[in-house]
Amino acid sequence: MDFSKACILVVDDSPFIITKLKKMLQDDYTVVSVSSGQEALHFLELKNVDLILLDLLLPDLSGYDVCKQLKNNDKTKNIPVIFISVKDAIDDQLNGFELGAIDYIVKPVVEPILKAKIKNYLELKKRNDKLERSALVDELTNIANRRYFNKALNQAWNHALRKHGYLSLLFIDIDFFKAYNDFYGHLEGDHCLQQVANALKKSIHRPNDMAARHGGEEFTVILPDTNVPGAVKIAQHINNNIANLKIPHVMSKTNTYVTVSTGIISMIPTNTLNCIDFVNKADMAMYESKKNGRNRITVIDADLNK
Repeated sequence: MDFSKACILVVDDSPFIITKLKKMLQDDYTVVSVSSGQEALHFLELKNVDLILLDLLLPDLSGYDVCKQLKNNDKTKNIPVIFISVKDAIDDQLNGFELGAIDYIVKPVVEPILKAKIKNYLELKKRNDKLERSALVDELTNIANRRYFNKALNQAWNHALRKHGYLSLLFIDIDFFKAYNDFYGHLEGDHCLQQVANALKKSIHRPNDMAARHGGEEFTVILPDTNVPGAVKIAQHINNNIANLKIPHVMSKTNTYVTVSTGIISMIPTNTLNCIDFVNKADMAMYESKKNGRNRITVIDADLNK
């Protein structure tokens, strides 16, 4: 698969149509296909695509049902959906647009028209993605900002809730950062924040792991499908990477170099709990680290009812 090309998912139960669309588009795009609505939804839980060509008449769910579920899912709601169908009634087309599809093409497909529409929609998506990214990235550190963190954590929480899987969250605070700023100046303080953010990015490697600046000198790391031992391992890796930076901090009371205090919460989400409690517990764990001498990792009891 060529990951340098935009990826288009074809959802159609006709091998002939799938072959025809792939032949039309494969020179310009990476084209993948599934033959049912459930397969499409499952595929999109695991993989990212840039545009979906969706048949209306599928063997299980209707194309309308698939589109509705996609638009109600934070992970997939911004993927452009083009209906391709033999049904040409105005009401069918209106229904597709009302559900959030970006276009409705009646079969038989005219190749130049389809190609032109896909090109325009992908360019529009690229511009929108760029604008969204600029609104979700911290300008100083170039990692996710708090708004992006809130959005990503909610998605990770809901995913873990559906899959009954673990979710871990790290809260990280730079030790004695106010004293660092006062002594070295705000320009050096900004540079310190940038270096710590880079250390966080280098410490996580899976696509769904995410580091964010929560505010000031506080950072967070979201770790889906990660239990306590896994989260502690990542936290230790972060501490080692920050220690290896050897950023001088003569005003620190714990070390001659910059260190961090970390709190960890790890659990399998349930319907009786929510993200706010989850975040608050991670924050409390981080403050336990600060209270107990800083430059350490604290894991809090994962039972949020306690």
